[in-house]
Amino acid sequence: MAVWTVSADVGTGAERVAAGLADAAGVQLLDRPALLQLAQELHVDLGGIEDVDELEARAGGALNLVACSMAILAGSGDAVRAMQEQRALPELVQVVAAAAASRPCVILAPGAFAALSLHHTAVHARLFAPFAWRVAQVQRERLLDRRHAEKAVRHDDRARRHWVHGLFGLDVADCRQFTVSVDASRVAPDRIVELLLAAAGAPAPQPVAL
Repeated sequence: MAVWTVSADVGTGAERVAAGLADAAGVQLLDRPALLQLAQELHVDLGGIEDVDELEARAGGALNLVACSMAILAGSGDAVRAMQEQRALPELVQVVAAAAASRPCVILAPGAFAALSLHHTAVHARLFAPFAWRVAQVQRERLLDRRHAEKAVRHDDRARRHWVHGLFGLDVADCRQFTVSVDASRVAPDRIVELLLAAAGAPAPQPVAL
């Protein structure tokens, strides 16, 4: 049973890779909304939070970071401490991560590699790229000027690093934590999908004759 976790720097096209991988493998993609829905289906106490928008609002916005196969947020230290005090986060980590990985799936979440480090069939993937290249991608994706794009990338990098380290004591940029680490600026998304399929021993999709 294959389970893939995808942890990615902002601007590396992780959403496209994760969706392509899930489609090629014929498994479910668990991104932020899907993980939040799963938590709700499991009756995990989210402190009254009912949707992703509300979750983002309580954490101060800019929620690109999902960790541990559930709605784990990137936010200020105050937001992190507030959720920890409510004891919502530990329950999310333990219950939702285990449920998400109980079947073949692709989990798009920066900290999922840590939450599922003992999962014997999981393939943990990390997508990274040079800072300047990622800034250019964010400029195009969010229609930002370079200064604001640089600020957004730095904020995302810092928040994700602090969050994962604070929760798991691990460095999200440490390639030793991952099965596969790929420079997204040098490898096309379709090739990354093929690489991750191969890492799990899954057959690559066959080309269709026209």
